[in-house]
Amino acid sequence: MADGLQAATPGNVHRVKGSAISPAANHEPPVVRQGAGAGLETARRLRPAHLLPRLGLTVLSFAVVLAVLEGATRLFSHVVPPLICNDPVVGTRYLPDFSGWVYVPECDRDVLLSFNHDGLRGPDFAVEKSPGVYRVAVVGDSMIAAVATDEDKTLVRQLEKRLNANPAGTRYEVMNFGISGSSTGQELVLYHEIVRKYRPDIVVCAFCVANDLGDNCTGLTSNRGRIYFDVDDEGRLEPLPFSPGRARLTSWLNRYSRFYVWQKSATQLAINAVRTGALAMAAKVGHDVAPLESGGLGIFCTAPGDTLNHAWLITDKLVERMSHEVHDDGAEFYLAVLPAGWQVCDDIWTRTIENAGGAPMSIAYPDEKLSEIGTRAQAEVVLMTDMFRAAAPHHAIDYEDELLHYDGLGHFNDRGNDVAAAAIYQAIAGRGERVTKTASVPAR
Repeated sequence: MADGLQAATPGNVHRVKGSAISPAANHEPPVVRQGAGAGLETARRLRPAHLLPRLGLTVLSFAVVLAVLEGATRLFSHVVPPLICNDPVVGTRYLPDFSGWVYVPECDRDVLLSFNHDGLRGPDFAVEKSPGVYRVAVVGDSMIAAVATDEDKTLVRQLEKRLNANPAGTRYEVMNFGISGSSTGQELVLYHEIVRKYRPDIVVCAFCVANDLGDNCTGLTSNRGRIYFDVDDEGRLEPLPFSPGRARLTSWLNRYSRFYVWQKSATQLAINAVRTGALAMAAKVGHDVAPLESGGLGIFCTAPGDTLNHAWLITDKLVERMSHEVHDDGAEFYLAVLPAGWQVCDDIWTRTIENAGGAPMSIAYPDEKLSEIGTRAQAEVVLMTDMFRAAAPHHAIDYEDELLHYDGLGHFNDRGNDVAAAAIYQAIAGRGERVTKTASVPAR
């Protein structure tokens, strides 16, 4: 009972003089029931009183187990709350104004991560540029955010360092607009809502060969926090309905429960293992599994099916739209194609295409296709596969000192970030006299 009193049953009524709960006080005689019906009635009235303590004990035991699991997770694992939060306008951002040491499994160490007021990696920038400053904005996904890399060794900071070493002494600011899980469509929205307010002189859209094709098409991936676009029958690019909202309980658990975050990660790893095994088994029996790779292996398929072709069409339209908007704002637009580990390590490539079920594949196909898309969109296309392969001359995962991706297939490691920065720098510097004359460029 909510008030702490025990209910009186018909067979056990206590008359308390002056009590409001005594039948005598109400001048009503006690009711005595006999027979089977009376026993059933008594059982019905006794049941809640007997169940409540048991239910309370069960709930308490469950809470204790969860508390033990939570404590064990915090003590014996490196799990941290998600650094990504949903955003109703741009899909996702990192936690604004966060700064702290975070264990990153990919590099197996703690990394000092700092996110600015916009929820993006790096320092805060004034909206208005200082006179004579040339500003470069790099938009992309987790390859650009590079949370497994120290801030000063990320692609963005390495590019800034190279640009600021120019003989004219021009000052450059390179801004990091990379967000994990972002698609080209989401980057287009990010440009609308955040990037353009900083009035960059150059916008670099970094396209990750490993997953961006799939991330651009709902036929290949599904992510509630990601913004997708589609192309209608008349060839027009249209945003799809977007609702990133998350239940309050789920949001709270993501933020404050390490065990909840750990079990989600463990479950996803198990699902991925089952999926990988299924793909390998399908390949052995001759099924074409390349399109099932969510734009991973599928991007290398030289004879893509309807879904992959549609993903390429969406990507084409997205790059075209971003290029036009950047040019309309008076800035230059670069499409930087970031190589996947498959394109660098031949031994990984050979083993991987065995899972393609005999589909025609080429490591050069993504560069060729994206070069065509960028050229049509009047973008400066930056291809860097040759530079990556030159930096890893043995083209094999066994030569660990030559690797440019974590574990050969992950995000760029320190060397990979440096090579990619060098490729983009060469493209910008190679534009001729502009780099050496920017000292006279007024602030936009």
